[in-house]
Amino acid sequence: MKTTHLPAVALMGLLLASACMDDDSNVTSMDRHFVKESTYTSRATALLGSVAMLRAEYAEIQNFGESMITEYENALTDLEAVADEVDVVPPDGYAESFEAAKDRLNQLGGYEFDTAYIHHQVKMHQEAAALFEREIVEGNDIKIRDYAVKYLARVRKNLRRADSLSIVMQSDPVGAMGSETTPGRKRRMPIAQND
Repeated sequence: MKTTHLPAVALMGLLLASACMDDDSNVTSMDRHFVKESTYTSRATALLGSVAMLRAEYAEIQNFGESMITEYENALTDLEAVADEVDVVPPDGYAESFEAAKDRLNQLGGYEFDTAYIHHQVKMHQEAAALFEREIVEGNDIKIRDYAVKYLARVRKNLRRADSLSIVMQSDPVGAMGSETTPGRKRRMPIAQND
């Protein structure tokens, strides 16, 4: 009796192919979109934080920018590690829409910069919070979702902080508060903004 091993070999090939597909099948287009947009947001927020450290008139805005550098560089490092684990390649550079915002902010100074920067940060953090919430609900990959859960609280905290600073800036429409400064020192807002 002649036996053939062809069905066994074919079955083994299907099992191997299925195992390889399972690794990628957990990552959906939503997960990939989240990694892409979160990467862009983290890079942009960190870069604009460095611009705020140089251009901000108010110490609170400068301090906010400094904290954005640290937080979002760390978030980006964590995101890149997660993306590597699930075989998703984060994009290089920045989102196309970011260049126009960066150019606009680089043309401003003093109170105008502070106001435009903090309003931009409110908008960026609102969009980031919505992205993270959507990933938590609709994302499929557990590692990417866990990252979104871990960082959503931070995004919300930074949104509240930016929003508080924005409200204070709106209460000073001509940039007059805290007008007495020591040469070489940043102006202080009259309301402490500690989180």
